[in-house]
Amino acid sequence: MSRTLLFVYGLLQPQFHPPKQVYNQWRDSLKGRLYDLGEYPGGIEIGQGPKTFEGSVLDIDDSELEALDEFEDVRGSSCFRRIRATTESGADVWVYEYFGPLPETPPIPRWPAP
Repeated sequence: MSRTLLFVYGLLQPQFHPPKQVYNQWRDSLKGRLYDLGEYPGGIEIGQGPKTFEGSVLDIDDSELEALDEFEDVRGSSCFRRIRATTESGADVWVYEYFGPLPETPPIPRWPAP
């Protein structure tokens, strides 16, 4: 099986609903802005701007991406799409980017807030 890296910052984090098989993981950050959308967060403008937000990089099987796409409902009515990005440490990762309506609250550095 082939493996890939996935940056997670919301419900796919290890303490919530992670992929089934994680071979390795580490904390990292991405350029962009993160918003608290209530039950989950949304990262926008990934790879752009001076701001960053925190998450984790997970080393997973490529075969899990289809199930994760279903979880994030990327082909349905969801406001998420899976894109490629580079973390602050230089890892080439997949990440789910949000493109829906935003709250009027300011961006946050991580989710859930400490």
